[in-house]
Amino acid sequence: MILAGFGTADMTPKPGTLTSLFIGRPLERIVTPLQAKICLIGTGELSTAIVSLDTTSLYSCVIEDIRRTVAAVTGTAPDKIIVVSTHTHSSPYLHRAGQDYLEQKQLRFLDSDYYESVLRSVEKAALDALAELGPVDVHSSSGVVSEVACNRRVPLPDGSIGIRFGRGVSDELRGYPDGLIDPEVQCLWFADKSGQIVGSLVNYACHATSFNQFYDICWDYPGFATEDIERKIGGISLFLQGCAGNISPGKYTVGEPLEDCRSMGRRVADAAHGSFRSAKPVRAEALLYASETVPSELRIFHDKDELVRMLDAEIAQCRNDDDFLSVPSESRSANILTLMERIVLLDRYPDLSMPSEVTAIGFGDVRMVFLPGESFIQSALQLKTKFSHLHLMVMAYTDSSLEYVPNAEAYEEIGGYETGEKWCFAAKGTAERLLRTAEELVDSLA
Repeated sequence: MILAGFGTADMTPKPGTLTSLFIGRPLERIVTPLQAKICLIGTGELSTAIVSLDTTSLYSCVIEDIRRTVAAVTGTAPDKIIVVSTHTHSSPYLHRAGQDYLEQKQLRFLDSDYYESVLRSVEKAALDALAELGPVDVHSSSGVVSEVACNRRVPLPDGSIGIRFGRGVSDELRGYPDGLIDPEVQCLWFADKSGQIVGSLVNYACHATSFNQFYDICWDYPGFATEDIERKIGGISLFLQGCAGNISPGKYTVGEPLEDCRSMGRRVADAAHGSFRSAKPVRAEALLYASETVPSELRIFHDKDELVRMLDAEIAQCRNDDDFLSVPSESRSANILTLMERIVLLDRYPDLSMPSEVTAIGFGDVRMVFLPGESFIQSALQLKTKFSHLHLMVMAYTDSSLEYVPNAEAYEEIGGYETGEKWCFAAKGTAERLLRTAEELVDSLA
């Protein structure tokens, strides 16, 4: 018998809290709330927790804190707790170890009070999920989403790569086809013994950058999608971000930011609603779980001393700019943060070998795969092709310490944001090693 329980809690920062991807810049406006959501699922012998947070990315230090928090109140083993982000860019940047490092240089991007409030929100969501834990019937479905996702990397006639970011895409780049995407939204529906939906898991792959206003708080299209699903079908709906490293909404962000992300959320929700009517029962009595830690080679082109010198020079240049602390530029703040991230990684993994977790969950004909970093869509599509006989959901954005994890071919392309040294710390071949591990784990659950 499958047991499941769902919980949710508000994790919205207050105006004046520091923002995502900026140093010392306070939030100006709360457009929507941010939420922490948890699904406890298991049998009498094994249980796991899936935690989804409306935040940009999650890093190993933060995941460790969240696992301890959930384990303490649910009894779930920390290594059976999976934590993912929806990857909304309009949210605070949660990197506790990074803030601890920059604190020494009198710089702040993360409020400690807000960070503690996030952990308390996770605790509340976990307690609520535990209180609701009970036997469920599970159904699976999938639908096709239109006019939300496009491939961010556009091959241009001169052989270079053009980038379609979340907003502000040129008419020329918008005119290219969608490119390689996964148009499907994969859903799991959990009903109590009276037939009422108590929760759902919704998996779709696209950067949550249709709103993309860094001084405002917004859950972007994933929040609007799950809000719509909860209103029309019921229960608590978790959005599980897919392999969106090279997938963006930029081809279709043609209007006002809030209306764009509302519209895109409705399109994802409509596809999920439509699939719900023909959802298939999942026949399962047991929960299967497999996880493996893969050594990932870090791709960092400078040693720690050099990175520290570069960071100090960047900070000094920023402090010479009279406007920086009052109106900081996104690019300068990002330069500081990417240098900080690499220094933190070298402190923790001086041998350039970082452990990366790959996890697979199974019950009945359902398989769920969780990959680290901003994995490219090629990884999800290859898994779905190999395991086409299963209802397969592929998630990324667990531990984002590697940042982008491109497929090997992308490293050979000319240009392109996702393979540059500033935000790609994964050596060539990392995606393929993680993919092989995922395939082996799914096979092991047969």
